[in-house]
Amino acid sequence: MLINRHDPVMTVAVATVGNTLGALTTWAIGIAGGSFLIRRVLRIGKTAEESALRFYRRFGVWSLLFSWLPVVGDPLCLAGGILRVRFGRFSLFVFAGKLARYVVVAWLTLGGIRIFAN
Repeated sequence: MLINRHDPVMTVAVATVGNTLGALTTWAIGIAGGSFLIRRVLRIGKTAEESALRFYRRFGVWSLLFSWLPVVGDPLCLAGGILRVRFGRFSLFVFAGKLARYVVVAWLTLGGIRIFAN
């Protein structure tokens, strides 16, 4: 969208909200499903789950700022659900992390467009 000259603020907003809604879905699965859904539906292995839980227990709710990372992001959101992190707290931290990610991606993309367009 940025390459096609769409509004950067709206692009970042839509990406952030959409990605946050996906994380909230994973959080809800963690709350409702426990280990059955983790193994059968999401197919998250025991190692990835344990890694996310260790990381979460060590860094607490602050670890949710890293929910945008590949591989560990979804297990962190799932751990937040399993550990029953309150909706407001979970949403705030996940939204902040994903917003930061998309702001950086937009900034880099727009900078790249300026460099290569000349």
